[in-house]
Amino acid sequence: MNDIAIARLSGDDEEVGAYSGILSWAFSVDVETVPAWLARAGHDNVRLARRGSRIAGGLIQIPMGQWFGGRSVAMSGIAGVAVGPEHRGRGAAISLMRASVVELAEARVALSVLYPATLALYRKAGYEPAGSRFRCSVRTRDIPTGSRELDVRSVDESDHEAISAMYAGFARDQNGYLDRGAYIWNRVRQPRAAPAQGYLVESDGRLEGYLFIQQTRTQRGHYDLGVVDLAASTPRAGRALLGVVAEHRTLGDTTVFSCGAADPVLSLLPERYGCELADHWMLRVTDAEAALGARGYPVATNARLELELDDDLVPHNRGRFVLEVEDGQGRLSRGGNGTLRTGPRGLAALYTGFMHPASLARAGLVEGDERALAKAAALFAGAAPCMRDHF
Repeated sequence: MNDIAIARLSGDDEEVGAYSGILSWAFSVDVETVPAWLARAGHDNVRLARRGSRIAGGLIQIPMGQWFGGRSVAMSGIAGVAVGPEHRGRGAAISLMRASVVELAEARVALSVLYPATLALYRKAGYEPAGSRFRCSVRTRDIPTGSRELDVRSVDESDHEAISAMYAGFARDQNGYLDRGAYIWNRVRQPRAAPAQGYLVESDGRLEGYLFIQQTRTQRGHYDLGVVDLAASTPRAGRALLGVVAEHRTLGDTTVFSCGAADPVLSLLPERYGCELADHWMLRVTDAEAALGARGYPVATNARLELELDDDLVPHNRGRFVLEVEDGQGRLSRGGNGTLRTGPRGLAALYTGFMHPASLARAGLVEGDERALAKAAALFAGAAPCMRDHF
């Protein structure tokens, strides 16, 4: 592992070509499409692992945020983690992950999140499953066509600012949803799998909801519909947008929603739908002070929680701390007796509310007495952490 060096992608054609080839093989995508992917992500956000003069692998850091307790917390998503087959099993991937954690911690970025192909690798870098993404499906013919109470039109570029603002108002109430940056919004508007069509509904010239959908052709000449993104400020807007989907019922067989298990749009469906877990995403607290100070907490809960944190990669996350919460705002400072003890993996699942503190204790990820566990449960209570986006 000591012969691996981590560096930023320079943008040199040879480097881009080498990493593109690794990504193409690892994810089975057309190699000619990868350079555009890297350009959208930004070469400054790509990290390469070198063994001598050869590029062994790389990853992409995606700057954005994530909503917890009604507040956006700075977060870096990790994507494109790939190592060439001839370099696997020799420490390149874990070197990339550990170096990224240290880099983000030094930059005081609060969180890092990823979708894992394997758990073992990322757990070695302090990540732990901390939230879910669900895939819900319904027969398109079972979606009501809705009324013509609201005007529906196609989305154009001038709508993007209003759409982003509406999404933020929706996402802040959903623990774990992304505070999207340009990279994620580009994936919403232009998914790689198939083009997306955008529609919105207005009332008196004001945006009341929007929808992005895509088609995937089936063998019978029909197609399935994928709801890439949908947000509505009122039930009538939600029904109107579902009506747009329903108008595809002649050839559109199944409609799939990528969402949380309790997404508001699902309550507007009159018939049964299927819902299954698509992914668990993993989280790592890279800066404990920033993370615990930035997220929101239940407004009615004022408490003091004494923590003892261990972190083998980030020295400033290590030691005894006091988390004081008042009127929904938290502040972490050094001190206390460390009545609740955990490492980065336990802190990740605790932070998002993915696992109850008592369950974390049974899993060996948290230690503490009943009072400390009860305090933690009250402070990190909230809606189950979910995410609509994949990256």
